[in-house]
Amino acid sequence: MIVDTIINNSGRMFIPSTLREMLGDSFVIAKCISKRSDKAYLKPCLRIYSTEQWQEFCDNVERKNPTKTIDTLLRFMAFRHTQLDKLGRIYISSELCRYAKLKTDLTVVECEGFFEVWSEEQLYEWEMQQPLTYILQTS
Repeated sequence: MIVDTIINNSGRMFIPSTLREMLGDSFVIAKCISKRSDKAYLKPCLRIYSTEQWQEFCDNVERKNPTKTIDTLLRFMAFRHTQLDKLGRIYISSELCRYAKLKTDLTVVECEGFFEVWSEEQLYEWEMQQPLTYILQTS
């Protein structure tokens, strides 16, 4: 599922009702760290996890890296726990907005177990930089 939404000047992003049903009342938003060919890399977007999905992500990282501390990764991801306000919006910190270059128009992409939040410009630029084989493998 791909959904267009907006963010206002104060960092409030509207969450469409279809996404609210999938996420629940509280969730986590963080920088996007992805993995390809056993290498981790940053993508210029944010990820939104339900509370349960976030815990699964953390447990999985700890299982795969038992000798390394998860605290370092979590600090790097600049994650924030958040909840919907009465208008169906969430607050995204200025640090996360700067990282993902979020402006007014956003695209939310459903992935396996989380959602990615992209500025429209960043998503287009990122897609243009990917090899066609990667795009075909992930679609």
